[in-house]
Amino acid sequence: TLPTGPDVKQRFFWRVGPRPASTAFPELNAQPVVPQGFPDWAAVMDGFASRVLAVARSVAYAAGVGLGLGGGALVALMARGPHLLAPTGSDLA
Repeated sequence: TLPTGPDVKQRFFWRVGPRPASTAFPELNAQPVVPQGFPDWAAVMDGFASRVLAVARSVAYAAGVGLGLGGGALVALMARGPHLLAPTGSDLA
């Protein structure tokens, strides 16, 4: 069946890593929204996001080596990118 009401999912985008000094897309650098009732949200998100980005850098390094581009070629392209972590929750109330 098709849903008849509003979407119950809630997504909270969290920026990961440093932002570019100047950008043509300032909306990608908006302040994050912290959901109510999660006092440790920022610390948890920063910790998890840094681990996910570290894994992504490791994979990019390995891919660069495998493609014959050199280990740092793809990693350098990731620097100061608009990386976002977007956990999704559901309001079932």
